Amino acid sequence: MTKNLDFFLQPNRTFFNSVKKDKICRKMDFSPRISMICRQSFLLINTSCYNISTLKILILNKNFLYIAILLAAVASLIYFYFWRRKQKVFHDRYENIINQIRIEEKKDFQSEQETENEETIIPEKNINIHDNTINTILQKLEKFEKSEKYLKKDNSLTSLASSLETNPRYLSEIIKQYKGKNFNNYLNGLRIQHIIQMLYKEPIYREYKITYLAEHCGFASREVFAIAFKKETGMTPSYFIEQLRDHV
Repeated sequence: MTKNLDFFLQPNRTFFNSVKKDKICRKMDFSPRISMICRQSFLLINTSCYNISTLKILILNKNFLYIAILLAAVASLIYFYFWRRKQKVFHDRYENIINQIRIEEKKDFQSEQETENEETIIPEKNINIHDNTINTILQKLEKFEKSEKYLKKDNSLTSLASSLETNPRYLSEIIKQYKGKNFNNYLNGLRIQHIIQMLYKEPIYREYKITYLAEHCGFASREVFAIAFKKETGMTPSYFIEQLRDHV
């Protein structure tokens, strides 16, 4: 029985084996073509991905460029706003100085005695110096301010106290209480006010270099002069001179 069954199945096995071999052969025949198609598809996908990535990079770079331009424009507007604001502040201070000079020019001259009496009234101050001493020193300071001796480079608290026949402690305290400044600021203020008057009244001074103006006022350097000028007036000497050239 078994032999008969094997005899019956033998042709069928042969048939199925032949069909299987044929399929394998077909697969082997198409594999190079499939590989080529796969490679081409892979290259196409890679190229597409590369193009998309490149496009994204270009878009990002374009966006960054727009943002950079926008930020630069905003920064420029902010800078211009503060620059204009600063220039307005400088101009207002300049106008105040010029108006003050013009007001002083229009005042009638008073007698020296009237001026002394007016300026030597001693207000109440918390200072342990006799009133007569204070009054004497204030009068001598007034003469010192009119003499332009403050323009000398070798001015110091000690030398001025000696010339006013007082001691440095008294002089320093009186300047602080009645002039509202320490000695250095008081001296620098006199020098700056002097050069302001010269620049306003004498146009030739507007043509001089800042270095010469600093030396003329008794300052050690251009930089020290510029700092003192801005502290006293709220503007730079260059700006003040430029405004005088344009408006006076």
